[in-house]
Amino acid sequence: MPKEILSPEALDALRKTHGAICAIETPLGTAAFRCPTPEVYSRALAMQANETQAVHAARFLAVECVVHPARAVFETWVARRPGITKAADGPITRLAGMDQEASAADADDGDTTTVTTSLGVATFKVPDETQWNKYRRMASAKDPQAAVSWLALACVVVPERTVFAEWIAQRPGIAATVVPHIQRIAGVEEEERLKD
Repeated sequence: MPKEILSPEALDALRKTHGAICAIETPLGTAAFRCPTPEVYSRALAMQANETQAVHAARFLAVECVVHPARAVFETWVARRPGITKAADGPITRLAGMDQEASAADADDGDTTTVTTSLGVATFKVPDETQWNKYRRMASAKDPQAAVSWLALACVVVPERTVFAEWIAQRPGIAATVVPHIQRIAGVEEEERLKD
């Protein structure tokens, strides 16, 4: 069977139907994926956090988001070339708005941080102790997406909370992009400064 490579026109047609997409060239042809819904993204993150399900998270995400080839065809591709889902994981995650290299600038007083996300610039405040404790409880409840989304929405200053909630609905990875910056201004330091 010849390898099917999608033309730019075919990719544009998929964008018109599905919105933002990403595509990868596999040994069997072009695979294209839509942005995951918040529910799909949340389930994939929960799978990654579960020791027994982590190995299946990339496959789940790719199969749920594939728009070309047809899902059944894609699953046969994955059966033949199981590494395809790993190759798709990064592009799908970036399409979802996750950006580990997102730039951030803290206010001079350290009380806010402004993060550049895939949908725009957003500013966040330091969570208060009650918010921080609720986030920590949620994070330990095996639903990382709910926890990071909650903290991001609790701390967002700009844009308005309803607008930022729409951003998370469109690109659920945005919450995971901004939370490390919120954690930093909350006082979480990964580098030990005083050593014996």
